[in-house]
Amino acid sequence: MKRTVIASVVDGRRARRRPGRALALLALIAGGCGSLQPIFVPPDPPIVWPSPPDPPRFRWVGEIDGQEDLRQPRSFWASMTSWIAGAEPPASFASAHGVALTPGNVLWVADPESSVVHRLDLETRSYDALGDAGGGRVFTRPIGLAWSDAEQVLLVSDRALGTVTALSPLGVPGRVYGAGELSSPVGVAVGADGRIYVVDVKAHDVKVFAPDGTLRGTFGGRGAGPGQFNYPTYVACDAQGRVLVSDSLNARIQLLAPDGRVLGAWGTRGDAPGDFSQPKGIACDRRGRVFVVDSHFENVQVFDPGGRLLMAIGGEGTGPGEFWLPVGVFVDGEDRVWIADSFNRRVQVLRYIGEGEEKRQEDAP
Repeated sequence: MKRTVIASVVDGRRARRRPGRALALLALIAGGCGSLQPIFVPPDPPIVWPSPPDPPRFRWVGEIDGQEDLRQPRSFWASMTSWIAGAEPPASFASAHGVALTPGNVLWVADPESSVVHRLDLETRSYDALGDAGGGRVFTRPIGLAWSDAEQVLLVSDRALGTVTALSPLGVPGRVYGAGELSSPVGVAVGADGRIYVVDVKAHDVKVFAPDGTLRGTFGGRGAGPGQFNYPTYVACDAQGRVLVSDSLNARIQLLAPDGRVLGAWGTRGDAPGDFSQPKGIACDRRGRVFVVDSHFENVQVFDPGGRLLMAIGGEGTGPGEFWLPVGVFVDGEDRVWIADSFNRRVQVLRYIGEGEEKRQEDAP
């Protein structure tokens, strides 16, 4: 009799558990076989700059802080395995310094704290942490990123290795630039003619390489005069062929011709609009506007091609459009501005919506 009672109790418990297990299995099936979810979901109400009643010019799109934000679809069997055995936690950024979006909607983030370059394919939702720097070496302090259309490679500067590595679109290392010629490379940019400009922060100069790796010239040297630098950090090339350098400890942006001739400069140390404290990341959009990240002001300042301040976005904090020691910036062909928010361990994305343009709500993938 006891045995029957015990059996009945056990069977009853099993019966009560079955609906829960069935629901869990259904959830796994539904979650594993669903369609791709948007990476960015626009907030409601939208977050814009400047604030009303001024007409908006930029809108906050969203943020990415690692693999989980890819919203990767999972097969039923992968979900079952994860449910039974436990899933590995998704990779996240330990820091974010360099950022670039390359053809095919592939996002790259240089993460010196993790000694890797994160590769996030926003179309396929695949993720890789890349550590191979080529030549039998691994990345140690990857910092700057730039895409070369001519060579179809991503250039990665590594401040500790003293080199720039070319990665294929899939992340396979190829040519290595600057071995024995660079001391501490940070920013990197590619001109329209394919020449590669690398900021060497310890040497206080900009070195120029041909696509085949040959050193073609050096601009600058330490100082505060025109064409001199004091711990420069980042560099960009605009549609006019100018080379723009963040002359960080001189608190200014210098403009150079491709041959190194000084074309001008703007900015000074201060706290007035358009002043700088420590300018770092710099990028240009298709209209010629210049975006400069200031790590101490915790913001992004937007200038016209002549250096006139148009507006500033940001301030210290952890919320949308707030920053904590931002470093890198990249502007894509869809008017999206990707900002490496280093101490917040994320990349924030803004979109230009001004000048009467339609306010696009679909920022997918």
